[in-house]
Amino acid sequence: MNICIVTKYSGENPGSAMQAWALQQILSKSPYNHDVIFCKHISVHHSLRRLVPNLMIGILRLSFTVVSAIIKNNLVFNKMYCYFNEIPAGSLPIDSIDYYVLGSDTIWSLGETKSNSDKYIFFGYQLKGKKIISYAPSAGNAKTEDLLRNGIIRGSLDHINSISVRDEHTRDLIKPLTDNDVTIACDPTLLLKADDYKHFEKEPQNEKYILIYLFKGLSESARSELQDLKKRTDRKIVCFVTSVKKISMTRLYGMADDAVSKDPWNFITLFKHADYIVTDTFHGSIFSIIFKKQFVSVQRGKNKVNELLKRLRLSSRLVEDSEGLIPTLEKPIDWVEPERVLTELRKKSLEYLENALKK
Repeated sequence: MNICIVTKYSGENPGSAMQAWALQQILSKSPYNHDVIFCKHISVHHSLRRLVPNLMIGILRLSFTVVSAIIKNNLVFNKMYCYFNEIPAGSLPIDSIDYYVLGSDTIWSLGETKSNSDKYIFFGYQLKGKKIISYAPSAGNAKTEDLLRNGIIRGSLDHINSISVRDEHTRDLIKPLTDNDVTIACDPTLLLKADDYKHFEKEPQNEKYILIYLFKGLSESARSELQDLKKRTDRKIVCFVTSVKKISMTRLYGMADDAVSKDPWNFITLFKHADYIVTDTFHGSIFSIIFKKQFVSVQRGKNKVNELLKRLRLSSRLVEDSEGLIPTLEKPIDWVEPERVLTELRKKSLEYLENALKK
């Protein structure tokens, strides 16, 4: 059976790349054993148009560590995308595709994609497969009116045979637009367990460390607390490089001992071996949970992060960017209840996928 996955994976974001890889692993192995291809997705975040200006900014600021990380990041993500059998949308072998799978990731957030052709294909628009299903897409923080007033999206949803979404917010947006049931399924990365990611693990560094993975900087008080934790525990601080602009804006890397490119290999290795993790991202929180780490997720008002932690009984790990971050980070986590809930969520998600592909 031939399946085409339609998702975002090419933006030099390790979470997006890993969710695509995880879904491919699930569909291509037992009990499914499907042949999987990807509808090619081109992101401006992994292109010469973005690479060259970032390099120039880094050079002009004499940030050669950042320049090196950006170059390495670009090359390693090229290596990552070799795992995906990509076919441009206009060249898809329509007659031989049995199923289109839309998702996962934030593919139903209209505000994040300027190109109409990009945003509508994620709703299944003009896909002529025998069957279209969605697996755990998210609408991010999109609003109801964004979808209600768009006739193309409403019409496209009518042609999706089975719908699952990643969070309650997206479910509440989609339910008024379709007669189908809307199921909540977990992100594909959560369908796999820690050992399933060994493929991306590199030789760990010998030093103990606190891992910082943020899209936005920390307050001065939070940075001061982290410096105190570093001294008390004799650990260094390791940060992922995101972009030259963000590094300059947040001054985050002024407190870091190491700034590391955020490719999938570094991502998995550093998350697996970290002693403490501070993040404000969805997949940062997910991999902290997969590897059962002492972590906190800084509150940024993201529906997907807040709901993930609430669903897995980990709301106590959600903290404000202010004094008190470190006491939560150091408080041990009882993993019994989160693991029980996650096991049940995995089971229901796999049942949805199996039933959707059988219909």
